[in-house]
Amino acid sequence: MSYMQLSNRGKLTNKFCYFDLPEHLADSLFKQKGVKVKITDELGHPNIKYHAILCKVPKSQYQQFDDCMKQLAIKMLIFGNTDYEDFCMDMITNAGGKPNEEVN
Repeated sequence: MSYMQLSNRGKLTNKFCYFDLPEHLADSLFKQKGVKVKITDELGHPNIKYHAILCKVPKSQYQQFDDCMKQLAIKMLIFGNTDYEDFCMDMITNAGGKPNEEVN
């Protein structure tokens, strides 16, 4: 999975970190699904092609967000980024997190 939950303390939103290219391939997926994602920060490094995107997602739209993240992984493959899933897993694991499977 290409994202992890950062916090679930909000009453209406959950905070997530996902990985994307600087061109924001996920944005079109969010628009298609009608997911209201509020990007709160973007972290990148010149030597790393993927950026960490910190965001808030309404709890009521978690399933659509999850669908978008699954589609993002497929889109990355289509664009030739065959290392995307491994990169995400390494980053999430090294951050002491675990990939999202279910959100409260």
